Amino acid sequence: MRVVAYRNKLIVVPGRAPYVLGFGVDISEQVRAEGRLRTLTRQSDSILESVGDGIYGIDLEGKVTVVNSAAAQMLGYKQEEMLGRNMHQLIHHTRADGTPYASADSPIRKSLTNFATVRISNEIFWRKDGSCFPVEYVARPQIDSQSPDSNGLKALGVVVAFTDTTERRALDRMKDEFISTVSHELRTPLTSLRGALGLLAGGALTNRPEKTQQMLEIAISNSDRLVRLVNDILDLERISSGKTELHSTMCSAEDLLRRAAGIQQTRSPRPNIRIFFAAHGVNVWADPDRILQTLNNLISNAIKFSPEGSEIHLTARNLDENEALIEVRDQGRGIPADKLEHIFDRFQQGDASDSRAMGGTGLGLAICRSIINQHGGRIWATSAPDQGTIFHFTLPTKPSTNLR
Repeated sequence: MRVVAYRNKLIVVPGRAPYVLGFGVDISEQVRAEGRLRTLTRQSDSILESVGDGIYGIDLEGKVTVVNSAAAQMLGYKQEEMLGRNMHQLIHHTRADGTPYASADSPIRKSLTNFATVRISNEIFWRKDGSCFPVEYVARPQIDSQSPDSNGLKALGVVVAFTDTTERRALDRMKDEFISTVSHELRTPLTSLRGALGLLAGGALTNRPEKTQQMLEIAISNSDRLVRLVNDILDLERISSGKTELHSTMCSAEDLLRRAAGIQQTRSPRPNIRIFFAAHGVNVWADPDRILQTLNNLISNAIKFSPEGSEIHLTARNLDENEALIEVRDQGRGIPADKLEHIFDRFQQGDASDSRAMGGTGLGLAICRSIINQHGGRIWATSAPDQGTIFHFTLPTKPSTNLR
């Protein structure tokens, strides 16, 4: 089969019958080439749309010639709103500090004259709504290597691929803060431990047995603090990374509350604080060891911040057929409203001096949140100054496969 393009012309000559003169050109190869080109275009468009990074192309005047949906979505535009517009004026006009960013200073424009790929990791793009976000991008010039211009090179435009680095920068900040805090938390007990052992090793307390005993107690206390800190960090990382598997089973909330209360009453150095519990026949689908760990952390916190002779109440009740609510209520000093959410962050406490005065690591509540989240539940706190605090958390009452 061949494809032929015809041009026909009616010829009229006086004294003769009219006739048609036809010219035919075989365009079979052209049609096939155009078909291949359309297929390649569809494939490239599909690839462009499937990429998660923002991609756009501009011509020599800086106007947008192509943009994928990821770029338009990140920038808050529709694709048709961007095509044909000057991209620098649209998204790259101002630096992070608000000072104007001239087009001539843009590395994207400079790549046209340098014929070189540019990689930038510390700039911002502006959205349609006037907000900005940090980006890193790669700008690669489109070059016609067969151009008759000097050196046989001619720039046709630039293709830019960019990524929103907001989340990455936030994670980097969190990592830096975590490392800084851990370093401080490790350094403090190590300094005390080193000082106590140094005095003992130097013989400065040879004739002062009471001071020797005091230094030994300081060394033991700080060693215990270091062990708790390291164990809590390892425990938290195992849970957060999903390396700790849950061994869920149907268990009695009353039994869990009774066991947690018994453990704390035998451990507590303050036996005059009474612990009560009531579960009303509630059963939960959970890993009993992990829930006991959560309850122990919450009850231990309640004991720390409760006045002498006060009470701690543990309760459990069904919210509906799929979910139960467990609460730990104390009569302590309470938590300020602006700290209620942050207390579940790592190394966060209601008062900065609590870790020194109470001996905590600041990781207990973060561990509780990770455990409850792993169970598919929620955990939060309510409090009023000088009226105590209630920690609430939910757990499923049946296997997840049976949940709505």
